[in-house]
Amino acid sequence: MILVPVLIALTGALGVVGGFLLQDTARTTSDSTAPALIEVQDLFASVAEANAAATAAHLSVSSSGDEDRASRNLYLDALRRANEQLTVVSADIGRVGAGDSSNIPTELQNIAASLTVYASSVEAARVTNLNDLPGADDQLRSALDVVDTEIGSSVASLTEDARARYDEEAGRASTLVGLAIALGFVTLLVMIWIQYRLAHLVRRAVNVFLALATVALVGFLAVLTNGLLVRQQALNDASDGGYDAITASAGMQDATFGLQSQLGFLLLEVERQQVAGGAVDQLVAEADDSVDTILRAADSDREVAAAEALAVRWNRYRDVALEVSSMAGSARPEAAVAVFEGEGLSAFNGVNTAIESVLSDNRTQFTDGVTLARSAVERLPWISLGLAVLAGVLSVIGFQQRLGDYR
Repeated sequence: MILVPVLIALTGALGVVGGFLLQDTARTTSDSTAPALIEVQDLFASVAEANAAATAAHLSVSSSGDEDRASRNLYLDALRRANEQLTVVSADIGRVGAGDSSNIPTELQNIAASLTVYASSVEAARVTNLNDLPGADDQLRSALDVVDTEIGSSVASLTEDARARYDEEAGRASTLVGLAIALGFVTLLVMIWIQYRLAHLVRRAVNVFLALATVALVGFLAVLTNGLLVRQQALNDASDGGYDAITASAGMQDATFGLQSQLGFLLLEVERQQVAGGAVDQLVAEADDSVDTILRAADSDREVAAAEALAVRWNRYRDVALEVSSMAGSARPEAAVAVFEGEGLSAFNGVNTAIESVLSDNRTQFTDGVTLARSAVERLPWISLGLAVLAGVLSVIGFQQRLGDYR
């Protein structure tokens, strides 16, 4: 009458507290950590898109004397989105890291400041270029260096912090819930053994209240175990099948936009063709690795189809990029510019569209997994509390009845 209710109470307390911790963590992951992981990638993708558009607008002035308004508008739109996404990231990832890491506010401030310097450098390069003054190319390259050295570094730091928080949240409260499950199984064995012993001391072999208490305890353990396992599996699937592919796709997007920018510089700066050509080769290699990662990560028919379409369009764009690089290196700048602005732009738009398709599919998989993990534990503490209280009350009633039978 004392041992079993005490064991049930301890089991219930551990399970309910663990359930509330799982619930709170799942909400944090769903509302803050997971969105922040995606938003950081979107932020850097917008900046990379701004780079490509700014370079295209810059190149159009050198080749035709007039600025391409479409490229200019694409740059302004991408820069606007980057600033808006920075605000959203600050709201989400800043809340996630509040009190945990002083590095987060610093990195967010660095990105905000770097975006201002970047935009100023692009505008300075634009004015210098439109007025045919020297140093325009150097100013634009300085702007792109800000992205690589300042914004890229801060984004990588924020991504690492958010990913570490995601992994930490995936394992949070698991030990406490595991202890509750282990103690629950011990309690269940004790209850079965006691009922077996009491059956030899009284006339009735089965006590309905003790049997119902046992069933309630089994339900408690089943609910707790199922919630823990489903949540953990959902988060693992979201990470392995969704976020890893998102990271690879974002890297692919960054490499592609960077490649488009480097091709522009390759055509502009004859004296730096060797440097720009080496950057082209490096970016092509990075994009090849990203495509391979995306193909391996595809785990549904739809994702496989999108990944294969991306591979086809990337191969087409890579061939054009290498052709432009080769022409520029062989002193055929006019032909290289024609290919870059014609077939090159078409192939670039095609691969960018394919990347967006892959990102959309994997974002859906990632968010669906996080949502499933949250739903698995949303009502877990309340159900656990109800079953634990029910098991405790029924066990007390059952033992009181057994005590009466014994007397």
